Amino acid sequence: MAAQANTLTTLKARESAMKLKPNIMNLREFIKRHYTTIERCAVELDVSRRTIENYCFRNPSGILKHSGQIIQLDEVEPLQLFDAVAETIEQINENRKHDSVS
Repeated sequence: MAAQANTLTTLKARESAMKLKPNIMNLREFIKRHYTTIERCAVELDVSRRTIENYCFRNPSGILKHSGQIIQLDEVEPLQLFDAVAETIEQINENRKHDSVS
């Protein structure tokens, strides 16, 4: 019963958080919007496709070493990149919580 109540509380908190930040994209969405593909992003940043995938799925803060280059793109606000990294970190941590509970 307590676990079920915790789950409901967590779901309500997540829904509430999503309402507060509806325009924040994760890193994959950021890359798609500004580079179109992971491959193009990798070429532009002079790294491998695998490195970009690692940034998206394992270590989002790694892309920040390229922040100087990324914020030079048209229509990129520096905070967009940092928000995308933070959102991705939150999603990864949320997935880890769900995996450890299962």
